[in-house]
Amino acid sequence: MSSIREKQQLSPYAERPWLKHYDYWVPEQTNFARQPVHQILNLAAAQFHDRPATVFLGAKLTFSELKERADRLAMALSRLGIRKGDRVGIMLPNCPQYLISFFAIVRLGAIVTNVNPIYTPREVALVAKDSGMRVMITLDLLAGTVLGVQAETQIEQIITTSLGEYSTYPETAAAPEGALSFSEMIAGVSAPELPHVEIDAEEDIAALVYSYSMHALGRAVCAARRRSLSVGHSILPRLRIGRWSLVRRLARRDANTHR
Repeated sequence: MSSIREKQQLSPYAERPWLKHYDYWVPEQTNFARQPVHQILNLAAAQFHDRPATVFLGAKLTFSELKERADRLAMALSRLGIRKGDRVGIMLPNCPQYLISFFAIVRLGAIVTNVNPIYTPREVALVAKDSGMRVMITLDLLAGTVLGVQAETQIEQIITTSLGEYSTYPETAAAPEGALSFSEMIAGVSAPELPHVEIDAEEDIAALVYSYSMHALGRAVCAARRRSLSVGHSILPRLRIGRWSLVRRLARRDANTHR
């Protein structure tokens, strides 16, 4: 017993050195409600409905608008046959469509499978096959990568969007052949009647996040729904959104493509 205590005292984690980096308003520890992760958007939309949730390429989206689009997309995905436990890939940079997609997927009890937008076709195929994803949501600029590996995966549908769709001057680009349009799917739902889904916030998986090394893709990290909710609550007070070079680069490509 004494040896265990001595090891704990010698451990650098015993003094929790990360706490000194917290801002003064961030609590050292807290308890989180046992709720599924999509509740974070429901609560935010109810409390901050007319406040900006996203600011992207000069355009704002309020919390109520974000929830409305997420609910409509969830309904559209349900019409495609997506059910609890199904894997749905998101291959997007930081943009409003990522948030809309994430909350739409978890609302159905399905599992978000994150795919890095800079992955090669081989890496995309590896993630798709390992996760067994049925649908992939990506940019029109990246659709070729997914379409190129679709035949060797279980992907049934590919949904595309463009960065310009949620900019100051929105432009809806036509979906490439063999893909569905993100904006048209949302527009096709007038009044979402979402199915009731029983979700165990402690046990059900919300997302698969694949680790990556210089040599190969690693295993997927499974994020439980309550854990995802707690992570969201814990990082939001410290979050500072900056510009992401990939977003800027893709935005320039998008603008050049649709001129």
